[in-house]
Amino acid sequence: MNKIEKTGSGTLRGALIMGIISSSTTLITAILGRSTTQIVDFIRRLTEAFSTFVSYVFYHQNLTEPDEKLKARNDRKVSVLVNSTLVLSGLLMIFISIMKYRLGIKHKNVIPGFAVSAFGIFLNSGFALKYYSFLKKKQDQIIQAQFHLYRTKTLVDSCVTFTVAVMIFNPEYPYLDMLDLITSMVISLIMILGSIKNLRKEYIIMSCQKSVNPVKQLNTKK
Repeated sequence: MNKIEKTGSGTLRGALIMGIISSSTTLITAILGRSTTQIVDFIRRLTEAFSTFVSYVFYHQNLTEPDEKLKARNDRKVSVLVNSTLVLSGLLMIFISIMKYRLGIKHKNVIPGFAVSAFGIFLNSGFALKYYSFLKKKQDQIIQAQFHLYRTKTLVDSCVTFTVAVMIFNPEYPYLDMLDLITSMVISLIMILGSIKNLRKEYIIMSCQKSVNPVKQLNTKK
């Protein structure tokens, strides 16, 4: 493992550790706050921690894999598994958001959640910059996927922080429950649409490879 590969491994490991810590912390804040945005945020962080774990495992597997075709196959496996999980999680988040809004469950203490999401902006933007710096030195599809994930995480944490800040500083806002629902729906849709876009790319790549392989076989026979 060279210096650049060690940097990639260390960044993934750090992201995995912070993902586990942040998802655990967000679970506590979701229980305390009972905000739809915070509940959805917990599901999102848990799913993203799982995605980072999968990326970490396959990244190290690729480091010891000499066959470039198998490496590319591993990259596709990671992309399909991670993005499929994100789509399913996004659908679950939408369901929970709508049910909680219909039941009329009010939020409680959201201050801890505000602190976590605000810190998340700083932390996730830092990881996004680290991944970007790595990609400038060496292109890697797994690291590329993580860069896009953490760039999106920064955007989502900004949405969560804004909504929770309104709950804290303007608790009498008449459309607070609606704002809570809209934010949670936006978070869910960001996850779903981004993941569907990535799955579509993988489908196009696999379709192109299937159409090229028969041509190669014909040329080999000739």
